Amino acid sequence: MQPHVGESENKAQARVEEFDEKTKKAKNLRARKETKFKKRITTARRMTLLCRGKPNALEIWKWVTRLLELLGTLGMSSEDPEPHYVRMGDKEVRETTHAIKICTWRPQKVTDVLKFVDDAAASSSLKRSTAARSRLRDDKISKLPAPQGLPETLYDEEWMQEGLDMDPEFKDDLRVSDEAFEILEFAVEGLGLQVDDENDDDEM
Repeated sequence: MQPHVGESENKAQARVEEFDEKTKKAKNLRARKETKFKKRITTARRMTLLCRGKPNALEIWKWVTRLLELLGTLGMSSEDPEPHYVRMGDKEVRETTHAIKICTWRPQKVTDVLKFVDDAAASSSLKRSTAARSRLRDDKISKLPAPQGLPETLYDEEWMQEGLDMDPEFKDDLRVSDEAFEILEFAVEGLGLQVDDENDDDEM
């Protein structure tokens, strides 16, 4: 570690520590996004297997799987771990709440679908032995840029228009894909809720 010109050793050390801390946070953020994506894509694929023989539910979960593949890791919302202590009897137990940042670029319907995927993962048939983590919707806006190359339907219309109003080349810079990807209206209401229903073909 070499100090910059005119920089004291203490300031140089502080600069290096700040850089290391930012690097660590960025690495942890990527890891959390990757974990979230892997969990969701695994859930969607498992639900697809569980829905064999139930055509409507099967088509929904195939669609969800494709949606997740398109969003990828960068399409997942970021979370800030917020440790706190809760009293249980005469002891204080440390818990970590994960505050989920708002992705303004993502349509609410897509966010609703992702929530249903998480609900499916938390259902008794898909539970793992790992301890559940508390997640709370935060009112903070994610500062991370929107992923590039998605179909236009996966970008919020108002967000897109605001970007175009400020910069006519906004859409071009996003490299929006030409793929026609339809947002299934009925998926939000039926996603995962009819998997064990013998009459799901009539309701979906």
